[in-house]
Amino acid sequence: MTTLIERMRQELIRRNYAATTIQSYLKAVEHFQKHVSSPLEAIGPDDMCRLKVSDIDSRRMMLRVAAGYRPLRHGGAGWSR
Repeated sequence: MTTLIERMRQELIRRNYAATTIQSYLKAVEHFQKHVSSPLEAIGPDDMCRLKVSDIDSRRMMLRVAAGYRPLRHGGAGWSR
C-alpha cells in the first residue's frame, strides 16, 4: 500500500466513514492506479482524463454487446442475428 493510500485510509477513519465505504474508496483508488503507469503522487489531470476516456470506450463496447443480446421468448437466452 502506498503512502498516499495509507494517508487516505487514515483520513477516512478520522472522518468516521464506515469500514465498507473505506474499503470501496480504497479499491477504487487502487483500480485507478492500475490504469496509469506512474505512481499516484505523480498523477495529473491528463492521466485522469485518459482513464475517463478509456472507461467511456469500454462502457460503449459493453452497451453494443448488450444491445445484440435478446432473451428468447420462453426464458432461454440467445443472441440476435
